[in-house]
Amino acid sequence: MTTDISAAEVRGDFVEILTYLAGQGFAEQVGSWVSDSVTNIPISGEQLISAFPEGALDGPAAEAGLFGRGVRRAVRR
Repeated sequence: MTTDISAAEVRGDFVEILTYLAGQGFAEQVGSWVSDSVTNIPISGEQLISAFPEGALDGPAAEAGLFGRGVRRAVRR
């Protein structure tokens, strides 16, 4: 089963994620990702996991084919 998702929906979701990460203390990193004038500042897998509440990534992980704690292991790599 496939779901048709518009480009606008993807952009909207992406903006929401970036806004959320900026609000979780990663504003400098997020700003570097959307600016052409600075070098991108990375976020580690551990930092990314810690930015989201426990279980918040379960739905997206399942959609990507990762289940249970697999998402945490995958992001930590």
